[in-house]
Amino acid sequence: NAIAANEDIEYFKDTYDQIRDWYIADPSLVKKPLGSEKRTSSDKTKYFDKQFYDFCIENLSYKINPMRSRRSEKTTDKHRMLFYFLKLNIQLGLRQVEWFGAAPSTYLISKSIGNPPSPSPSLIIENAKNTNGRANGDTREILLNGFTSDQLKTMNDYLFLLRKYRHTNYDENQLLRVMSRGLKSLCEQYIKANPKLNEKLKNDIENTTLYTTRHQAINNAKMSGYNKGKIAAMFGHSSTTTQSKHYGQKGKGWLKLQAQPTLETILAVRNNA
Repeated sequence: NAIAANEDIEYFKDTYDQIRDWYIADPSLVKKPLGSEKRTSSDKTKYFDKQFYDFCIENLSYKINPMRSRRSEKTTDKHRMLFYFLKLNIQLGLRQVEWFGAAPSTYLISKSIGNPPSPSPSLIIENAKNTNGRANGDTREILLNGFTSDQLKTMNDYLFLLRKYRHTNYDENQLLRVMSRGLKSLCEQYIKANPKLNEKLKNDIENTTLYTTRHQAINNAKMSGYNKGKIAAMFGHSSTTTQSKHYGQKGKGWLKLQAQPTLETILAVRNNA
């Protein structure tokens, strides 16, 4: 109907994309009987509470520490994947499925005419929504020259684990479901450990998902002073209107970003002043 009326359908596409991402992460969300409780886009938490995030990182750090944990390699790897994802995605804000097509690279930055370009580590991402002009090209590239060696190692370790299990008996959906269940368990543990949470915060924690990290990354980008074009490029939006309408609250940001899109990626965004 929106297309027939020549209306702006960016909002509808964004809602559809989120529902699809939730289904990939956990198909059971759309298999509940008619009339039962449903999880809608309005229920989704669009920020990652800082204290809850710190709880997740501390809890997972304990579980993957080889000196403290005697879990099997497979179990430890499941915790490790969620740990890496949470550490990385509040900085980079990829859609969950985009990590499976992401690859580390090197980008040459020209700082001035006459001087040789300097290499910068980067991440090339296959845009998950590049159909009918819904992304800024087939790929986007993010500069990681602000990342520490530990952060770069975390990224490479995460990509290695994803490839390791995809080449065994796991597919993308299974891996995302594993991480979703792990985060859901942490939500329950945190609420149980903090019985005095007010209802609003408790509800926000309960509805925190893997996709929430993407929202938080955009919150962080706005807090870090990124303009509309830079944000659209960074997160794979086709134009500057998407993040303006449906993503990001500057006041919810709590982490200064150390990554930024390449110039070519910025120029691929439509409506970029």
